[in-house]
Amino acid sequence: MDGLTVPGEFVSDTVSVLRPLVNDRVVGCRRIFFQFAGSFDTASGPLELLTRDHGPVLFEAGADGDSLAVRNEQWIDPFEGKVTEENLEWIASHGTWTAVDVSGDLPWASLLNGTIDEFEVVHENAIGDIVTGTRIHIGGAILSALVRADDLVVEVQRPNQ
Repeated sequence: MDGLTVPGEFVSDTVSVLRPLVNDRVVGCRRIFFQFAGSFDTASGPLELLTRDHGPVLFEAGADGDSLAVRNEQWIDPFEGKVTEENLEWIASHGTWTAVDVSGDLPWASLLNGTIDEFEVVHENAIGDIVTGTRIHIGGAILSALVRADDLVVEVQRPNQ
């Protein structure tokens, strides 16, 4: 097995980012959650996996609201270091995205030091070859990252437990 399960001959940016991760290890995980009035909405939001050999990989809903965007980069807060008084007022009234290290929290901690065995690309309710998600097999767990109505919904399943 080459670590890839994909229908037909589909090739995309998603595959080109994920393929080199096979046999790499997960060493950290951050979720990017929307924060408002001191509370986090943990139901959805981007995911950042940190791998031993390939660094950070960012998963998020694409600009079209349907496709999965996957990039070899760390999420960077666009306002970091340059928050104006006007930005603070906006954040107080509307909220902001915040990166949270969840590496020590379940179920994310169960992925640490796990080897990425394989991945699948998902084409749910999509026209053509639009990738709407991925399932990554990591040391007996399955990490699913699926775009749902402009948001990325992420969950970890352990089928054998």
